[in-house]
Amino acid sequence: MNFDTTGQPGRRALLAAAGALMAAAPARAAAGITLLSGFRPGGLTDIAAQAIAPGFGRGMGGTATVAHRPGSNGDAALLAALGQRGDGRNFLLAHNAQMVVQAYGQPNRTIDTQPLMPVGAVAEAPLLLVAHRDVPAGNATELAAWLRRQPLPLLYAASSPGGLGHCAFQLWLRHTGHVAAPREIHMRTYNDGAGPALAELLRGEAKLGFFSAPAVLPAIASGQAHAVLATGGQRLAALPDVATAAEQGLPELTPVTAWTALFAMPRTPAAAIARANAALVATLAEPGLRQSLAARGATVLGGSAAALKQRLGAEEARWVALSEAQEFDVDG
Repeated sequence: MNFDTTGQPGRRALLAAAGALMAAAPARAAAGITLLSGFRPGGLTDIAAQAIAPGFGRGMGGTATVAHRPGSNGDAALLAALGQRGDGRNFLLAHNAQMVVQAYGQPNRTIDTQPLMPVGAVAEAPLLLVAHRDVPAGNATELAAWLRRQPLPLLYAASSPGGLGHCAFQLWLRHTGHVAAPREIHMRTYNDGAGPALAELLRGEAKLGFFSAPAVLPAIASGQAHAVLATGGQRLAALPDVATAAEQGLPELTPVTAWTALFAMPRTPAAAIARANAALVATLAEPGLRQSLAARGATVLGGSAAALKQRLGAEEARWVALSEAQEFDVDG
């Protein structure tokens, strides 16, 4: 996607910056394994990257380092990865929003992610519809009723235009009867992951937002916000009193989850892909890692590179169908 028209850096600038970042890395990092993340610490992608780094590094015969390349809701990291030739030492942790959702939520986006080579799925987490602590709603029905009583316009928080949180919120609006006025419920976005958007909600400047469970569980635990709905097929162990979307009469939101996966850079040799997958699968099988991710609201995935390709295909089919049915308003 060319971001020049919206004030975001263009493709050339992002690639140049990525090259400078790689050139400035310590010499010892070049001999190790790099896991590139497109988001700042605190969200699902970074949590997954930090969790797998030790075991993945050992499995690859070295030490894995997580390198953050935030910007443009993960697109800066995508462009950095696409500009590299695969050597079996550099990998990208990518979110389903980067790989699929933003292609439909951002109509002018032109990034082709096909050259990135699937290694394996890493982790998945539900999205939580979260309200500021002052919002008097304990479930989705109460929240929809509260929203109808509010003077418009109303602000909600999302990490990026056309991202997963934005599209999920638009789906929720449509299926709770707010189809007539989605553009009067405004979004403020940051193109920099969940952190800034969540901070706005916690300050009370925005009242609502969809966030992945790992990003928002600490704020819920501290009482700064509360969840009224969870996507996914079952209740989150950390929030057993928060009913799922399906339990609250909104099954359309059930499959709208956040997940992250490991990709190799373009033209990585097949043998290197196989080795990386073996290291990843072994790492994800470690009980301590599974428990650590579960405590953060995420579930380990794993599987083969072929299984990840199938997951990507299913995700794309879902968002194609939603887009064709005009289930979300990308301008809302």
